[in-house]
Amino acid sequence: KLKQGPPNIMPRKSVSMVIIAVLLLSVSMAAAARVPAAVAPDCNTTCGNVKVPYPFGMGPRHCYRQPGFKLICDHRSTPPRLLLGDSGEFEVADIFLENNTMRVRSSHGLNVSTSTGRGRWSLGGDRVGVQPPPYVLLPDFNEFILTGCNVQATLVRDGSIVSGCASFCSATNDGELVTGTFAPNGTICSNIGCCQSTIPIDDATYDVRIRRLDLDDGGPRPKVDAAAGGDLPLNVIIAETGWLSQDIASYLNNPEHSPRPKAGLRRVPVILQWAVPHGAATTDLDTRACPGDAARSICKSTNSECRDEAYYTLRGYSCQ
Repeated sequence: KLKQGPPNIMPRKSVSMVIIAVLLLSVSMAAAARVPAAVAPDCNTTCGNVKVPYPFGMGPRHCYRQPGFKLICDHRSTPPRLLLGDSGEFEVADIFLENNTMRVRSSHGLNVSTSTGRGRWSLGGDRVGVQPPPYVLLPDFNEFILTGCNVQATLVRDGSIVSGCASFCSATNDGELVTGTFAPNGTICSNIGCCQSTIPIDDATYDVRIRRLDLDDGGPRPKVDAAAGGDLPLNVIIAETGWLSQDIASYLNNPEHSPRPKAGLRRVPVILQWAVPHGAATTDLDTRACPGDAARSICKSTNSECRDEAYYTLRGYSCQ
């Protein structure tokens, strides 16, 4: 079962990077005080069941910090849905000020072309001339999932592999595929019919590459087509760690003979890290303190502290 509160983020080290500051959970009084003291009367702060705190906002320009923090409340559904950007591909489920993270749900996995074996997962902003979004996939709190037979998938960022795994299947004497072996160590997949791998590098856009593994175990060969994945459906998904369950994995591998899970397939959750971008602004690398004007502009409460966060692909301010 997925945690409904903010992720408990632990510090990690990166090669050729400064050590990322530990993201501390604040006491409840300080967390409540981070909401701006005064909100314009024409600025809505809720959409359906989701609270929308500053720097996020909806409606008029003065209701949100800058364009990347503009959200859209879609009233065509009941209850209304809070959308990330204009595309409607990602629905916002939670926004956490405690550690500047958010949980969003995607209506799709990775669109992979069976002819080229390539696809892309993106939060937007990967087109020429489009400003990058102020959020990235949170490292180590999301995973790369693959279902299919005798197929390898790799997740690529800027031409370098950042994650990947392979899924295998054997065949019985009558040619039936043998799948559904689950791992006992907390993960669901054991590389038989499906696999999963942690995503350790943050970014807003990833490429995926699929390669068919033409294996020969000496036994009967199952019928396969030109598409990677053989006789099993090919699914490539980025999801919040803990989303994948045995019933979801079984259904993805064999939708015709497995019961459809009650929840979890229509909207796949991921955890994002967000910050108010500042480019290459000068800051105190020892304390990660913000310049005075930035602290006054971003942190609306005397109980919060402005921090200058450094990620692989995002530099920005946040309130802790």
